[in-house]
Amino acid sequence: MSGYTSVADAQAGVLGMIGDGFDADTVERIPETDEEARALIREGIGAAAGDTLSLLGTASDGAQLLLFHLATLVKGLSTANSLAEVRDATDAFMPLADAFLGKVEAGEVKLPFQLKGEEAVMLEIETRATAVADALIHAQKGG
Repeated sequence: MSGYTSVADAQAGVLGMIGDGFDADTVERIPETDEEARALIREGIGAAAGDTLSLLGTASDGAQLLLFHLATLVKGLSTANSLAEVRDATDAFMPLADAFLGKVEAGEVKLPFQLKGEEAVMLEIETRATAVADALIHAQKGG
């Protein structure tokens, strides 16, 4: 038993032991496990890029943007009879693609998959996709 009657009392007691000059922002947090390291990285991502739901929203927007332009491209390519018509099929997305690639090449936009490495990202995708599929198969079998 700690002797404290509430979390607020415990916090006050700890701060009393540490002293008023304590600044939690100056404490270096060193992870001791892979799980702690991932948690610290995720905390940093949340602080810099937004919370999980914001990141999910951005990922969803990106997937929809890509699906729309892929469908537009496929539709245009399916009726193309010449190289000029193939080029025309890229017209809708080309300005966005060109601007985006220019920012990536200039270092204005950094892509996490490039930092992680394409092979590591593909392995992660394959592992997660297989785990989800296995869970669905198990559920379909009544498990």
